[in-house]
Amino acid sequence: MKRINFLLSFFIAAALQSCSGGIPGYTLVSGKVTDASTGKAISGVQVSDGIQIVSTDKRGRYSLQSDCSAARNVFVIMPSEYDFSVNEWGGWADYRAIDTTAVKQTVDFKLTPRDDVDGKVRFLLLGDPQQMSSRPHSGLSWKYVCS
Repeated sequence: MKRINFLLSFFIAAALQSCSGGIPGYTLVSGKVTDASTGKAISGVQVSDGIQIVSTDKRGRYSLQSDCSAARNVFVIMPSEYDFSVNEWGGWADYRAIDTTAVKQTVDFKLTPRDDVDGKVRFLLLGDPQQMSSRPHSGLSWKYVCS
């Protein structure tokens, strides 16, 4: 009788785990990306947890099964028609922490349209050229290209 109760409780616990959508070590992050001025859904926006990238569907919805051991944040890869949002501390507001203790969580993004969309691509590239060893690299050469 004890064995049957143990097996029954084991199968119930396994069924509850699978019904909740929980995979040990993972969290389901889903949400919606909308235009902040109109409230309309934005399709084709890329959302990432730093490990994988997904695109929003025609209703502006996305879903990521994030590995809690590797992913710590979820963010929008900003479309050129929208501007970066800044939070009250001056940081990037379209970058949110993942609750690694939650089985499921909802993270919505509201994007602010840009006023100056001109079709030109602009980007800022930052690099950190520190080397891993204390020995200088003798084969390293630099070329400067000016236009």
